[in-house]
Amino acid sequence: MVNRSTTFIAILLMTILLAISPARCDTSDKTRILADLISSPTRAQARVKANQSAFSELALDLIVYRWAARSSTMPIDVKGIDEIIPSLASELNDKVINWALGSFSISKDNTVHAVLPPKDDPRVQQLTEFNRQYGIAGEFRESSPIQAVTALTTALDICQKLRLELSEALVRTLLGDHYFYDMARYVQAEDCYSHAVAIFSAYDCDESAAILSDDYGALCTDMSRYTAATENYSLAARQWLQLAKQNSGVSRYRAMAGQEYMKAGEAQSAANDPEKALQLMTSGLDQLRAAANMTKSYTNLIRNLIKVADVYKGQGNTNKALELLQAARKACALTDDLLLQAQVCDGFVDTYTATNQLTKAADESARRDKFLKDAAGTAEVAIVTLTNSTALSHDSQTTLGLAVEQGAAALRSLQNYSESASLWEKMADVYKRSALVDQQIRCLRSLAEVLDLQHKPQESLAARFEATNLAIKANKKALAADVARDMAQALIDIGDLNNALDALSELAPIIAQSGNVRGAAWAQETRGTLLATHNHFEDAISDLQEARTRYYTQVGDPWAASAVSLKLALAQEGAGKLQEARDTLESGLKDIEGRYSRQNVDPNTNPERTKLMQNLYEELTSVYIRSGAKDSAKDLVLNAKRYQWVGDLVARLKKSSNSDIAAFASSIDLASGQSDPGTILDTPNRQALLAQNWAEFAAKCQTLREQHPTRYNALRINPLEIYKSRNELPKKTLIIEYLTNSSSTYVFLCGNGISKIWELNVSSRDIDALTAKLRKTIKSCEESLSAGVPIPRINDWREPAFLEIQEPLSTLYKQLLAPLAADLSSYQMLMFALPDELAGIPMHALITSGPNEPPRFLIQDYEVGYLGEGMLGDLINKDSRSIDSSTDRLAIFADPAGNLPGARSEASLLEKLYFTSVSYVGPRATVANFVRECDKASILHIAAHYNVNPNPGKFVIKLAPDGDSDGEITVEEVTAITNPHLQLVVLSTCESAASTDPITSGPSCAAEVFSLAGAKSVLGGLWKVSDASASKLMGDFYRTLCRGKTRTNSLRSAQIEMIEGKEFAHPFYWACFALYGNPW
Repeated sequence: MVNRSTTFIAILLMTILLAISPARCDTSDKTRILADLISSPTRAQARVKANQSAFSELALDLIVYRWAARSSTMPIDVKGIDEIIPSLASELNDKVINWALGSFSISKDNTVHAVLPPKDDPRVQQLTEFNRQYGIAGEFRESSPIQAVTALTTALDICQKLRLELSEALVRTLLGDHYFYDMARYVQAEDCYSHAVAIFSAYDCDESAAILSDDYGALCTDMSRYTAATENYSLAARQWLQLAKQNSGVSRYRAMAGQEYMKAGEAQSAANDPEKALQLMTSGLDQLRAAANMTKSYTNLIRNLIKVADVYKGQGNTNKALELLQAARKACALTDDLLLQAQVCDGFVDTYTATNQLTKAADESARRDKFLKDAAGTAEVAIVTLTNSTALSHDSQTTLGLAVEQGAAALRSLQNYSESASLWEKMADVYKRSALVDQQIRCLRSLAEVLDLQHKPQESLAARFEATNLAIKANKKALAADVARDMAQALIDIGDLNNALDALSELAPIIAQSGNVRGAAWAQETRGTLLATHNHFEDAISDLQEARTRYYTQVGDPWAASAVSLKLALAQEGAGKLQEARDTLESGLKDIEGRYSRQNVDPNTNPERTKLMQNLYEELTSVYIRSGAKDSAKDLVLNAKRYQWVGDLVARLKKSSNSDIAAFASSIDLASGQSDPGTILDTPNRQALLAQNWAEFAAKCQTLREQHPTRYNALRINPLEIYKSRNELPKKTLIIEYLTNSSSTYVFLCGNGISKIWELNVSSRDIDALTAKLRKTIKSCEESLSAGVPIPRINDWREPAFLEIQEPLSTLYKQLLAPLAADLSSYQMLMFALPDELAGIPMHALITSGPNEPPRFLIQDYEVGYLGEGMLGDLINKDSRSIDSSTDRLAIFADPAGNLPGARSEASLLEKLYFTSVSYVGPRATVANFVRECDKASILHIAAHYNVNPNPGKFVIKLAPDGDSDGEITVEEVTAITNPHLQLVVLSTCESAASTDPITSGPSCAAEVFSLAGAKSVLGGLWKVSDASASKLMGDFYRTLCRGKTRTNSLRSAQIEMIEGKEFAHPFYWACFALYGNPW
């Protein structure tokens, strides 16, 4: 499957959440029930008995969710929840639910706690622990994010055990907020948000989904994934607009939609697409204008009019900018915010200056100063009132306090720093008397900034020190770390390096307690940088190495890590460690150039990253020259020709004080040299061994998870799960899993006696090209077959019909398996876990022989199977067994539509081979018989048409109609199977029509559906083949299987028989079939 952001099973789980065990209900049941109850809460009485487990889970979920949401920043996003809960509780008459109504009550009436819990129900203990952990998380929400995360993680586990899905989504939201906003742990935040938004969407909690889309957009913005940020912000805007249409009288929804469009525009602007950015911002202004007219509050609209005017000015469209500023001024007439009016004047000043209308600019400047002075005058009156009055209401104090803070800000803008500082100091005292700690800290920080402008470092330091102590005493560790960071930066800015080093040393434990990994990395980076400026190189190297490791493995930001690499290399050079400096620079440059750029903007369009790239190139070139590696230096500079700044790089090298470097630069001819993006640094056309034991394997997996979060998390099996099961891996069996990215492909090899990670020099783009060619060939074969023109028998392997498919099968082997041949040679079974880019590729059909030799396919040398999501246990489970034809019941469903004569022949053959079989052929192959057999059969053989679609709701097996049934078996019915003895499902006939994208919908999809239903393995087709060839292969497969051979061995024998039999030797006929899950 190429270019799909989510696997089939991920879509399945994320859209209808089929985390099903036989004794539990389907999430889709609960979403339907809730939708029904929202429309009519009284319907609970009529439906409870039909699905009591679903109603019970839903009732508990709603009770806990409502209680938890009430103390969070998220809305209670279920309509009529207060009516639905008592209706459900009344009908269910469940003692735990009645007890939970009291324990998770949102009422202040203590009488609701009268119901005692049953002692023997495990749900009580779990819910009690959830209550406790959620309370701990709330207590430490601001003071210690790490402790809050620990508590929420426990609460999340309880939600999953009890299947409280709305509560789970809420907890994941809070976890994601901590990971992102407090701790800058992007990988974990992304995982939390993606799961939460899927659950909220499934339950039609549109407001919650919109809030999470905004958070997701902010996350992408922080990681410089601007296009993704635009998509998420735009999605949030559309979600808010949908709510606005449903609730036309609610202004907030339009205001939120407008704000999201503004954010989307800013993200698109950062992605270097100003035209689309302005379109999005214009949409935002339309919604903000509508909201302002509804509420008669214009502050938000005015600020955004100023913002968009500035964007138009930057694009040279000053007429449009002036038009928007005039609209802002008109709106200002409806407010009394003097600072806002001054900001509008600033916009006019800048625009008139840009068009050389200096008189008008001067008039606007004078007008701005008048607004600022008026604000300052108002503040002087307000501070006197606040200082002298003792009986002010809370609202009056808030209004006067805002006036003073605006006046202090106005004085700062007027550069009257002394009076501004005086107001901030007085206001801090007012808040101190009122015990308003947050406001006091805010004023002290603003005071320190003004004192910095007055060049009063000691006073500034004292203000920040007081603010830090206040935050620590109030147990606001994150805020304390933020203020302490300001303090350290201020010391650096004024050149007080010794005190700055001391402050950074003291800052590290404060930040560590706050849980802010990025902040801790910054402290170490800054301290290392200062140590290097004092020539304390060894200490600097230690700090910088630790900072770089944090950025890589805990923050997941290769750009920040590479920026530290540059500083680290300079420190290593200062310590005389030139080779270490070279290694550091090569590693840093490779990471950002070859692996991370695809998730971010092109370095050519980002000034900061452009500068970093150029500095890395310049420093590495200099190190190459100084270490005598002139050829490496030349290759590096020529490789930089892909960048716009290469000329500037050479010019800077020519100005080097080192004569050798300057002479080298003068010898470079950019016009004649050729850059080769594929040979950058140490990435030649070969493989690199990254791990060769389990300890290295686990460490490298963690690094890859941090560096490539989206692709790693999309893997069918988490390699770390294989690591955990390393002692249970079967002998002679090798698990092979691939992770692709924009510059290379990682291969995880795991077996009894082997644990390696290889990096192959083949990019996802290379793989896409090869698989596209293979799909095109298979599509052509499908169309030919559908038109009644079969693929001819193979009499000579040089025939054009075979050569067309030979190329991609041979090249895929060379790229993905040939470099690993030595590791594969000692194993007899290969189990592939394929990523989206390779899912559905018939790895067993890859050609291992040379171009001038008769083809030899991988299946001729190995047994081959596949593992989908959740199937690792089927491979390593000690209870896994082979098929026993004497005891395992075989249920056959064949030719329900009456157009598959080969299927009827299969059924007849299987009845003879298996005495324990039962056959349903033609009109007897009904849904009713299928459901009945699903409860007792060990093997289900389905020789009927089926459809697999990326949308799990469209998974259908087409059986014979019967009575009220149309004969279709859907995903809901399949996943409702409760047979723990179901060993094997065989889908003999493939899709009923040629697929639009062959090898993207096949047994890899069907296997994961049946795996959820408990099937240990699934054998099916990757594309549509002929009835005759499928029947032949099935006959050979079952003959070998009934002789006691393993499933993969039986399939291998059948496929080799077809290869050697000539008539169906073309890979199109036999490579279609693949076995997923238990190979035994």
